[in-house]
Amino acid sequence: MFQCRAYKEILKDYTNQTKLPKDMVIKLKAERAEAMSVLVKNEISSDCCFDIDDSDWLYRERTDSQHYILVATSGQGDEWLLQFDKNVIWFLDHDCWEEARALTCMQIGFEQFVVMADLLKQYETIETPTSKDIKSLMHSMCEIHQILPTVFPFSFC
Repeated sequence: MFQCRAYKEILKDYTNQTKLPKDMVIKLKAERAEAMSVLVKNEISSDCCFDIDDSDWLYRERTDSQHYILVATSGQGDEWLLQFDKNVIWFLDHDCWEEARALTCMQIGFEQFVVMADLLKQYETIETPTSKDIKSLMHSMCEIHQILPTVFPFSFC
């Protein structure tokens, strides 16, 4: 039911390019920086909004010793962070940001994160999701990474 579309195919859906700060381009490497320049100011799904501005990512990078860059938000105050030196996505839960459990390693890279966001977009088109729809979504998430349904921070009803 859900299709894990190719990363580059998903990027074709977004055509507006935003100029990124030079420091961000250097940290992201060329291909990811090009992708971010297309995704910034877009919402792939309600839980993956690439609506960040320069001050957001600069704040995150400057205050975090693990070299994270804010790449997206959940729209509810949660943040999706890229540990750019390792290409690993982390989820920061805004409800418990001062606690150790606030950060969850999603065990996927930036490219897989975009594919996950696209799956969520597909899921959001269903007016009244059934348990079969949720099971199908979890199966598709497993195609991205086996552990993704387990570490995904939101539940589906």
